Amino acid sequence: MVWKVLMLLAFSLILMVGLRAESHQAKCDESIGPYLKEIQTLKVGMTRADVQRLFTREGGFRAGTLRGSGQFFYTKCPYIKITVEFEPRGGGSRELPQDKIVSMSKPFLEGTIAMD
Repeated sequence: MVWKVLMLLAFSLILMVGLRAESHQAKCDESIGPYLKEIQTLKVGMTRADVQRLFTREGGFRAGTLRGSGQFFYTKCPYIKITVEFEPRGGGSRELPQDKIVSMSKPFLEGTIAMD
């Protein structure tokens, strides 16, 4: 009899933990899921203009900087970031909207510059 009560309690506990984890998953899917879907629309071969549609360069605009690579934060959530390497299009050292993405990191979480 005692073992039946213990088994019932154990089963109830497992069920409660599972439901709680499912609830957290649903909240996460509701909040960050759409962001990830939008971010994953960026692909190698697209342009700097495509990146700038969703992201802002970390540290703000820097005219005349090297055009090769940079770290960007997602405009809807500044803790979501990517690092992108571009192939410059045209001459000069200015960043151009038509610069091509040659590599891009997976999205990652990091504090904002103000938090560092």
